[in-house]
Amino acid sequence: MKKIFFAITFFLATFSFAQKFVAEASLPPVSKNGFYRVTITPEFVAYLNRGFTNIRIYDKQNHEVPYLTEEEVPVFSSTTFIEYPIIEKTNTPQCCTRIIFRNREKRPINNISLAIKNAETIKEATLLGSDDQKKWYALKEHFFLSAVQAPDKTYEVRVVDFPLSNYEFVALNINDSLTAPLNIIRAGFYQTSEVTGNYSPISPSQLTKTNSLKEKTTQLKLEFDSEKIIDKLEFEISGAPLYHRYADLYIPALTKNRKGKLVKSKEFIQTLEFTSTHQASYRINSIKTKEVNIEVKNEDNTPLKFSSVQALQLNRYLEAYLEQGEIYSIKIGDTNMPAPSYDIGYFRDSIPTNPPVIRADKLVVAASETPKSTTFFTSKKFIWGAIITVIAVLAYMSIKIVNESSAKEKS
Repeated sequence: MKKIFFAITFFLATFSFAQKFVAEASLPPVSKNGFYRVTITPEFVAYLNRGFTNIRIYDKQNHEVPYLTEEEVPVFSSTTFIEYPIIEKTNTPQCCTRIIFRNREKRPINNISLAIKNAETIKEATLLGSDDQKKWYALKEHFFLSAVQAPDKTYEVRVVDFPLSNYEFVALNINDSLTAPLNIIRAGFYQTSEVTGNYSPISPSQLTKTNSLKEKTTQLKLEFDSEKIIDKLEFEISGAPLYHRYADLYIPALTKNRKGKLVKSKEFIQTLEFTSTHQASYRINSIKTKEVNIEVKNEDNTPLKFSSVQALQLNRYLEAYLEQGEIYSIKIGDTNMPAPSYDIGYFRDSIPTNPPVIRADKLVVAASETPKSTTFFTSKKFIWGAIITVIAVLAYMSIKIVNESSAKEKS
């Protein structure tokens, strides 16, 4: 049994020794200790599996550096508070408080947000608008303004709605005739805008265009030098001044026919809508492929002219803590490599929101098929020889044990 154990141990050691990384890239030195985002460029994708589990970061001592994977959000909303300068603030005893804000850009607005120091009171107020601070016009009359005590801060924000206007000056008159005035510390409005995530262009690529008058279609084929992840397509179109057409997006696929044989086919991804009233930019349900096919349905219209088609990959990152003066590298293993398990996964909320972004140097691919990079212990012949040897030893030892057991029973 000791021999069997030795043979199995020898085989496992040999097999693990034969495991290697297929590609590697150096990381640039960092200026200070901290968290960084390492961009996963389109160049890496050809060697990564779909879940990105076969990528690692190593320091110069060949120790793994824990990381988290992050992906840009294609579209998200961003809210910004734009403050109006208070150009006048007067308190007239036994009368009123008058505050004038300036909308310097004369931006069309329909609300104003007031930051009011905590107070338990209700005031009657009036809102006026002006372009010269001489003639004032009504915006909102006789509404009530209140501020309640906020439990976790010293002020509360109150939003006052009014009809859309673009006066340069807005005056808030508050009736303070019987009580102490409210303390309004600032005013402004919350602007919500749509923000698009960051993408990386994918190149090199080749675009082939074919028009079929019989089928009434335009065929576009976009080819890449290796598999890429595509999250967005952008088109430059010319031709008819007004157009509205649909197109089907496909990628090559292999399917089994009735005889069980693999045959080439195409996999439908989604339908695109080309229209002269909108920019021809489309988010794609993330696909990994070397080729994209687009079939534009022209119907009875003249074919459109596609001067360019640009593919883009949504930026993805490895977030890791890197130290100044240390040398780091990225290594990509076999596609069957499982995902790592790091403690950092429990502290995602502790990592800065937008750490600095760095890009790896050019990816160096291991030339596994060249004689120089293949040794006796890492060659396929040796590995298969080891497997056969282990099987033979196990069979021999099993037969020997059975024979010895039979001989003992007879004696």
